[in-house]
Amino acid sequence: LAIIREMVRQLSLSLEIVGCPIVREKDGLAMSSRNTLLSMEERERALTISRALFRSQDYARENSLANTRQFVENMIAGTSGLELEYFQIVDGNTLQELKEWDDSDYVVGCIALFCGKIRLIDNLKYKG
Repeated sequence: LAIIREMVRQLSLSLEIVGCPIVREKDGLAMSSRNTLLSMEERERALTISRALFRSQDYARENSLANTRQFVENMIAGTSGLELEYFQIVDGNTLQELKEWDDSDYVVGCIALFCGKIRLIDNLKYKG
């Protein structure tokens, strides 16, 4: 969404970009055609992604940005079969990594990882 908004801005297009919430499966996994490529066991492991992100929202209320990032990384590392590519907490408009919660009014956590051979992505808004 941030990339599309920036592209529209740079090209001076007369468009309004309207974001919408991520569509999720009933169990919380972000809906994606890639989910169909997961085995039942891998899909069960993949649920750690949304669980980590949702739990980190509560954790973030009382903890630093760095500790929140570590919290998510530890949850992913604690699940065999998941290989974290990145988890960054960024400004939702610029995608620039943040050091403190107060560095932006729009804060988003972005994650990419491999569950087996399948690359999965997700994100979650912390603020804004």
